[in-house]
Amino acid sequence: MLRYALCLLVAPVCFPQYALRHPLPFEWPSDTAQAAVLAKKLTADSVAADLFNNAGDPDVPETSVEEFTFEQLERGKMYLVASVDGSGRGLYYATAFANCGSPQLCTSGVVYDAPPHDYCRDVVDLDGNGVKAIIAKELAGGYEGGNSVYIFTYKIYKVVHGTPVNVSARYKAYYESTLLPRMQADLDRARARHTGEKDREITEALGVIRPG
Repeated sequence: MLRYALCLLVAPVCFPQYALRHPLPFEWPSDTAQAAVLAKKLTADSVAADLFNNAGDPDVPETSVEEFTFEQLERGKMYLVASVDGSGRGLYYATAFANCGSPQLCTSGVVYDAPPHDYCRDVVDLDGNGVKAIIAKELAGGYEGGNSVYIFTYKIYKVVHGTPVNVSARYKAYYESTLLPRMQADLDRARARHTGEKDREITEALGVIRPG
């Protein structure tokens, strides 16, 4: 159900491969140096038009892009990583990634990932080999509009043959050193800000941080 809901939001990136209606107006970067130069030339609007809406069904609402970067998510493959929204409401509850091996054929995927997004912090090299993982998050108490409590839980994804794979269980040390302190800091802020009606969400989040 979640994957289907994401497809409704970001339809062009729900398929492992898709063909662009028009060739990309830039050459896809092959390394980090080229990617850094290209990223300075592009804007969120141009990325949305060239990659996502270029490939989309004209009857599907346009996809917008908030943040983007280029990163090596598979060995020897640079991917564009972007926070995307297809609802028209600017929610950006997804991170999409795409690699275009030819000017008109792209491989892509998407993971649920609550905003705000900071890809300098959340696209990381966990193995020291230059290949990066996506640290995705979701609200521990679920999305409740303006009443949401901003305590996040995390999943770690690696891209394997263009597909996101949850590899969280392999990185216990990273969880303990980096992600659990983030969750605890969120919890402390939430406790200071909310009382009464939010006790359930806060208690649930505490259970995630300190199970049992």
